Order: sequence, then structure tokens, then C-alpha cells
Amino acid sequence: MKLVSWNIQCGKGCDGVVDLPRIVADATALGDADVFCFQEVSDNFGSLDGGADQSAVIATLLPGYRPVFYPAVETVDHQGQQHRFGNMTLSRLPVLQVANHLLPWPRTTAVRSMRRHALETTVLSAFGPLRITNTHLEYHCAEQRDAQIGRLLELQRHAPGGRPDAGDGFGRHGPDIG
Repeated sequence: MKLVSWNIQCGKGCDGVVDLPRIVADATALGDADVFCFQEVSDNFGSLDGGADQSAVIATLLPGYRPVFYPAVETVDHQGQQHRFGNMTLSRLPVLQVANHLLPWPRTTAVRSMRRHALETTVLSAFGPLRITNTHLEYHCAEQRDAQIGRLLELQRHAPGGRPDAGDGFGRHGPDIG
């Protein structure tokens, strides 16, 4: 199984130009990936994406992949327009289950920051169900990043298969979604 993870920075290349087809072409050139994990995907943030729904554009650029997008940040402006910013996982393997986990966001005056999340997608791989966690941790503040890592470790400990006695989380009736 091959996985490519990339912070696409709202589709902005090193030249400062937002060009999603180029970003996707570069990502696919890295290898014949079964799963793509993209961070910093935006929807309707004019200053970042020109008002585009980047998750819809990316899904169109990667036919044959099941797109899963969840925002960490979701706002509505005074005109009622929705704006979203988050992570996207695309899988050509069957998707069995999706969970979105907001990560801790301790208040600090040290740096400007934003809400973060972990997008967990369980896919059916050749060797059975596989949980893939797509996240984008805080870069500028160690206190926030440490809290986020702590939450990810807690999620792993409590996940099906995260404990020796937990089994694989899949019973005779399908995935354990409770």
C-alpha cells in the first residue's frame, strides 16, 4: 500500500500561485498512491482559494478515489456564506468508517493559531482494516502541539486494536461505530 501526505497550503505552489491541478499532478507524480492525505484544504476563503471549494476540485482531479473532507475551521460570515478549512483524505481502497476528532487548542498569547483536527479514515487494505489519521499539528506553539500529540496518543490507546484486548473493532455485523 502506498500513501502520500502533503500540506497543500490551499493549493499554493512555491511560486505563490494557487494551482490545484499542478498540486495534484505533483502529488500523483510521487507514486501510484492508494491514499492521499492533504492538509490545508479550503472552501470559500477568497483570500486563500479565490472562493473555490477546493475539496470538490480535488475530488474531480482524482477520479476513482473516495474523497473525505472535514473542516477544522468552519465559519459563516455576515452574508451567510460558509467558509471551511481542514484536511482531506482520498482513497481508492474501500472506505469503511470515518471519524473527525477536534484536537486541543490551549489558549496562548504567544502566537496566532487556529483550530486543528485529526481526520481518521478506516480503509480496507489487502491485510485488513487500516486506520489512517490525517492531521496537521500546530507548528508555532510547542504547548499546543504537545496537547495535540497527547490527544492523538489517547485516541490511539482507545481505538479498536489500540489495546491488546480490543480486537480489530470489526464484529460479525460490520465496523464498530459506537
